[in-house]
Amino acid sequence: AARRWLEARQAPFVDADAAFASLAAAPRSRLAFAQACLVAAWFVEAAETWLLLHLLGIDLPIVAVLAMEAAVVFVRNLAFFLPAGLGVQDAGYLGFLGAFGVAGPAAAAFVLGKRTKELFWILAGYLALAVLDGRGAAHATTTGLTAPASTAEMST
Repeated sequence: AARRWLEARQAPFVDADAAFASLAAAPRSRLAFAQACLVAAWFVEAAETWLLLHLLGIDLPIVAVLAMEAAVVFVRNLAFFLPAGLGVQDAGYLGFLGAFGVAGPAAAAFVLGKRTKELFWILAGYLALAVLDGRGAAHATTTGLTAPASTAEMST
């Protein structure tokens, strides 16, 4: 039974193997560029965290903020099954800030500020998608093209 189950699901595993093989065959400069982008994004996130802390009157050294961000991101990635790392990220920030001697209300204000920022960007992304989708639909109407069917429509 297990063998049949695995054989029925073999294609996605073969696809994943092919993707990893193409990644391994990619020029090292492309991998280095991707790594540099990841590190740059981490530094930007840490700078944003430092700025938010500073605006709340919490002065931590940037090195402490970098360490906190790295640890919280690591733990959040371990809890990938939780949507947006709910609870894990917040507890991580509260724990670190508590260990740095930040009072509970100030730490909670920081966590709310971080989540508010994330909510803002999520809403901005959805708004951008809605605008772009509207433009795509308008373009399809004027050119006579139709949008591809969604997977839900194709399965019925």
